Amino acid sequence: MIDNKNERGDLHRPTLEIVRGPKVRIVLVSPTNPGNIGATARAMRVTGFTDLVLVNTTLPLDRGLDYAMAWGSLEILEKAKKVETLEAALENCQLAVATSARPRHSYREVLTPEEISTKLAQFDQNMRVAFVFGREDTGLTNEEMERCDYWSRIPSANKFPSYNLAQAVQIYVYCLFRAFSQENLRETRKCATVDEINWFYKRVREQLEKNGFVPRDGMEEFINHYRGLMKEMIVDAHACAFMHKMLDGLLGVRKK
Repeated sequence: MIDNKNERGDLHRPTLEIVRGPKVRIVLVSPTNPGNIGATARAMRVTGFTDLVLVNTTLPLDRGLDYAMAWGSLEILEKAKKVETLEAALENCQLAVATSARPRHSYREVLTPEEISTKLAQFDQNMRVAFVFGREDTGLTNEEMERCDYWSRIPSANKFPSYNLAQAVQIYVYCLFRAFSQENLRETRKCATVDEINWFYKRVREQLEKNGFVPRDGMEEFINHYRGLMKEMIVDAHACAFMHKMLDGLLGVRKK
């Protein structure tokens, strides 16, 4: 949808509006450069996203380089939430997408920013999805990657594929913005609640433990692998309800 707005003296600037897709949370894990935090806020503002969470950082937001890079986006910067753990950053999110330039030895499918944006555009705005970005020098740990449902990487042209943190955020939020601004996609899918999704994984875990199942890499890693296999399937409201019914049948729970 094109809308010509007169904002801050910009006459007849063509803009798009987000008309579909879930709410997006940008998560920066242990950022060390305040300029990257400010530039992230700026990238979010121009694409219509406002939810910024910083994990395990002691950087003060003190009107230095962070404020200079966040020009016009200070409200996002000032409202950024600081938490201690990735789990806390993912609170109230149905899906999490891990971003990494490093190849990982895993069965996981790795999607481009365009591919993951198109997938997420199918869901309604009752869903919240977190995009997780790692440290400027080492990225995300394997454990942090495993906690996320989807993995994504930005293609590059040379043998040094690591984008600057703020540049990577800009690419993802732009792709999300474009995908969420398309009105000619199919009808959106209804999203299950966070409680319904978490309850499903809790039931699976409890039954496995009750049966004495001991995964080689531990139950936490096993459930994270399972989350990676389920991906957006369990997020779909109909699919989530069906999976709960299947568990009821397997566990002998009678439902009227």
